[in-house]
Amino acid sequence: MVVAYSKEENVSVIEEITLYAKSKGFKIEDVIKGNLKENLKSKDVLFVKNVYELEENPQSILNFIKHCVVNNIPIYCKEGEYCFDANKVKELNIFLTLFVELCEYRSNKAKESLRILKENGVKLGRTEGSTVKLNKM
Repeated sequence: MVVAYSKEENVSVIEEITLYAKSKGFKIEDVIKGNLKENLKSKDVLFVKNVYELEENPQSILNFIKHCVVNNIPIYCKEGEYCFDANKVKELNIFLTLFVELCEYRSNKAKESLRILKENGVKLGRTEGSTVKLNKM
């Protein structure tokens, strides 16, 4: 079955995905709402607007993509023209490696920026007398 998924319940987003699927030679048969992993079956084809709609964080996205590859569920992403398919495992492994490196790079950049701010004397965290402290009094 060919299915579409979008976090937003916006008709125009579903229409975009449907047109993209049509350009790839597929016809959307169902729109999934709710838990994506539970609603997908082996041999389904999934269309989404972008890869970031699959899960909440990068590690979860990677785990979901691996789940789909193992269960032979191709994922087509409109933005970026990505296709995650078990038949293209070599390209998928390269992409996943780059994705993990990007996440680590962004994390390290954020930590470095916070360290520099702290060294320059910028006070981080909640301000003194915040509402949480006042409510406890």
